[in-house]
Amino acid sequence: MDNPLIWIGILAVIVVAGVLIYRSTRGPKAPAVNPFDAVRPSRSPNFPASNQSSTASRNVTNVAESVTADEPAEEELNEEPEEEMTIARYLAQAEQEEKDGELDSAIESIGEAITLTQSESGGDSLPVAQLLLRQGQLYQQRDYEEDSDGLNCAEFLRAMAIVEQNLGPNAEELLPILQALVSWYYQNGEADKADQLIRRSQGIVDANANAKREVEGGAVATPNVVRISPIKVPFKSTDDDAVTACKEGDEAFASGDYEAAVESYGEAITSVQTEIGRNAPELALLFHRLGRAYQVSQIDESDDEGKPYSDPSDNYQIALGMVVARSGFNAPEVEQLLLDLASFEDLCGEHYKAENYLRRLAEIERNKR
Repeated sequence: MDNPLIWIGILAVIVVAGVLIYRSTRGPKAPAVNPFDAVRPSRSPNFPASNQSSTASRNVTNVAESVTADEPAEEELNEEPEEEMTIARYLAQAEQEEKDGELDSAIESIGEAITLTQSESGGDSLPVAQLLLRQGQLYQQRDYEEDSDGLNCAEFLRAMAIVEQNLGPNAEELLPILQALVSWYYQNGEADKADQLIRRSQGIVDANANAKREVEGGAVATPNVVRISPIKVPFKSTDDDAVTACKEGDEAFASGDYEAAVESYGEAITSVQTEIGRNAPELALLFHRLGRAYQVSQIDESDDEGKPYSDPSDNYQIALGMVVARSGFNAPEVEQLLLDLASFEDLCGEHYKAENYLRRLAEIERNKR
């Protein structure tokens, strides 16, 4: 026990034991209080993140946004897909709109059909020309009904240019376009332009007829011949001499001997007036025949003023007056007489007279419906 190291060891044991006994009596030691725990920041601190964590964060955000964007709204899920419009559907739509009197909508529908046709067939294709003609007719109808001053025939002119470019200046496909333009010019009081197009239309008809004859090996008709078909309605009368003279006139007309036809029809008229009377109903048909014979026989003749003789018109007018007095203005015979009168007056340059006859003819057509 005299060794000091032993006493030091005993003392250390006593101290450790005392500490343990003291702690056991005080309970577990509480952790130290952090003074910053009482501070609650209003937002998370914006510490710079590493490249990996930043990229991962962006990827998560993008995925979330894409999922949200790809999710269709409930309204979109319930909507039916729109029907795809085609050229045929636009045309059917335009037809119905025209029947309903919605001309502006019909014009717009034709415009949509033109746009599709241009993308499928080309801007200068023949189908485009056909649609332009239809659209122009709708414009003309609308502007005429509204009494518009801003009339325009641009669609007709574009259609004509396309057909000429594709098929040439004598293509028969030009005829309906020229007819529409003639109507448009008459509607706007430009009779001179209408007359030019009427002559051009006749030239196209003649050119195609001659070309067909050449292919078939037949004779080519001279361009100055005016083609007026004989009246097919048979002439009937109790006057046998008149029937015989009219038959001779028809045969002469068919053979191209128009002067002989004029003479024979004149004899038939004189016989009926003498034997039956000046108001005999069959005289209208004879005067109509005589007017046609005069028209073709005097094609190269003119009066002192250089104008065609009025013999055709005079006889047409006599026949027209007799038919109207007997059967009324809507009699079937009136239609052909009005056409012949319009044709002759147009040939004479009396375009306004021709237009009036055509308007009367159109009125008869409307009364039939």
